[in-house]
Amino acid sequence: MQKKTAVLSVIFIMAFFAFILANTSPAFSADSPSQYVIASDSEAIPSIIYKGQPVNFQTPPIFEGDEIYLPVRDIGTKHLFEQMGYYIDWSYAHETLSLFSGEKKLKWKSDSTTLEFCGNTFEAEKNIMLKDGTVYIPVRALGKIIGITPVFENGNYVLYPLLAGCKVLESNGLLNVKIDSGMPFELNVNKPAKDNNASYILSPMIAAQKEINIEQGGVSVHVVQQGTDCILDVKFPERRKVEVSRSDTQEALITGAPDFPSPALFSPQQIFGANFSPMGENQLMTFKFSGTVQYFWRYDSQANKLYIQIPQVTHAPSASDDWKNNFTAGGELTLSKVGSQNMALISINLKEGTYFKIYPSKEKNDEVVVEFSNKQWKTPIAAEGFSETRPAGVIIVIDPGHGGSDPGAINWKSGLYEKNINLDIALKLRSELTALGWTVIMTRTEDVDVGYPNDSAKEELQARVDVAEKNGATIFISLHCNAMSSPNSRGSSIHWYKQEDYALAQSLSNVLSDNLGLVDRGLCRNQFYVLRHSSMPAVLIEMAFISNPYESSLLASEDFRLKIARALSLAINEFVKTRTATR
Repeated sequence: MQKKTAVLSVIFIMAFFAFILANTSPAFSADSPSQYVIASDSEAIPSIIYKGQPVNFQTPPIFEGDEIYLPVRDIGTKHLFEQMGYYIDWSYAHETLSLFSGEKKLKWKSDSTTLEFCGNTFEAEKNIMLKDGTVYIPVRALGKIIGITPVFENGNYVLYPLLAGCKVLESNGLLNVKIDSGMPFELNVNKPAKDNNASYILSPMIAAQKEINIEQGGVSVHVVQQGTDCILDVKFPERRKVEVSRSDTQEALITGAPDFPSPALFSPQQIFGANFSPMGENQLMTFKFSGTVQYFWRYDSQANKLYIQIPQVTHAPSASDDWKNNFTAGGELTLSKVGSQNMALISINLKEGTYFKIYPSKEKNDEVVVEFSNKQWKTPIAAEGFSETRPAGVIIVIDPGHGGSDPGAINWKSGLYEKNINLDIALKLRSELTALGWTVIMTRTEDVDVGYPNDSAKEELQARVDVAEKNGATIFISLHCNAMSSPNSRGSSIHWYKQEDYALAQSLSNVLSDNLGLVDRGLCRNQFYVLRHSSMPAVLIEMAFISNPYESSLLASEDFRLKIARALSLAINEFVKTRTATR
């Protein structure tokens, strides 16, 4: 009896489930696999939105997870890509997708996740889909390569520009930050450019990562997402000015160009050519100009290429133009202009194992010398720098005290290093004097030893004097911060030694006390090495006490350091003008 009851129960249950299955509609049809999102009558199919307008498709897209597949041959897909500046095509014969936008070209075969775009090979995250005789392309996977991305908003997918590329590039000695997207975007100023820093808003723009940091070639790039915009901050090396150019609405180039003085400070000159001569085991290449020039160099270690840029210089046609192709020590030599900056450009391909130095000629005031050697110099050569040929007029040499392995005095409580304060004020002083029309040469423009790392005090000080002597300096100014064991010592002082130093020292007396309210400690005769061994008028300025809490807080201020530079520049300007007039 129990067995019969159990059998009847099983039959009843099976009949019940059969009835339920017979009267229930299937969720997916046989030819609609469950991984594809197929909306029922009660569900709204998401729209693809571009520039605020929905795209009309004759064949609806397929939504699979977070990926969207668009029908390649559909008129809606064609119009969408045309709005983005692309021509889209599908070859049934070769089963290949093609995209064209100016010089941008993409090729993608249906049986591969590997595709070619702009001459480079990429791996896509998804394949092209073939379904029921229709070809579908994965938008998100493709967009990560060409620069578009769908964002799900209010039940629809909105297409935004994707930050497809943010790279630091070097071209002709210029440092560039290149921004690429597959869709048009706006680049607006977030904060006005200041010196070598700038901040921009990329709108609209979606970054692949919420935050991007790039450090390359002395350039710092920081990108952070803010809503549907990106904030891009860029910092170039010192002595660079920031410029923005755009080749189209999908690409922007932020350039850190050498910050040369106003063209009004330099008369246009001509370059006549280059002479080659041996110097022992080394080789010299001497460029001849029609007059005084300022020049900038940058060494690209990856390309092993040296760039020399000279503003306000034109090429003088001559029969000796074969000097361009006769350079045996370092490969090919070319000469051209650089963009809108009206600069001559000399680019030299260096052979492997070739080292260089670049300096003004010691004998003539209109020549620049590049010295090549197959041996490394004892003193490392900076990757870039500014300099001037030696003019017949006034030359002011500024010496930021200490540097490199020698920090100078340190205030451990405030974290201030004398070498850094000296350099910052010296760079500001150079800018002020250059703006007044004077030629200025620095013993150092960065945190380095002027001689070589860990050299003796005598060698280091002599290297500073050598800069002034070799450049025929009119005056020599050495900048320092004072320090004492007592934190109560304060004020500024001017130090001199030779009789010819005194007039210069006197012209600078009271300058910092009158303009900045510092205590005047007066003129001091002192046997400092740079004063005793320099042949021109020279002074050493102790600007303030880094060991004094109040003056240390002043020295930490950017505004105060600029005030020191401006006060000194005006006094130096008056002294040099008077000296020049009485010659």
